[in-house]
Amino acid sequence: SNTHEFRFVPNLFSYQVPTGTNHYVIWFLLNGDEPIDPTTQSPILDDEINSSIETALEQLLGPTNNKFSFVWYLNPKPTITSRVLYHVQVFWIH
Repeated sequence: SNTHEFRFVPNLFSYQVPTGTNHYVIWFLLNGDEPIDPTTQSPILDDEINSSIETALEQLLGPTNNKFSFVWYLNPKPTITSRVLYHVQVFWIH
């Protein structure tokens, strides 16, 4: 289950991607006491990131348009770092 509030928004500085591909960012509000995964360096578990993106896409596209695919990654050199916000890049199609 998701334990962090999140926002799923278009990337204002979108990468050049193929036609039909959407570049979004998902932002998570951190509690401040999350353990950092030693392998991924992430305060949010992969399962929570995946389920949050699925929820966001279902809300965005509506209940009858649930065929979508996505990939995400943590930018290795993020331009924004924060103790209260965490984000990953998301690319999706439908």
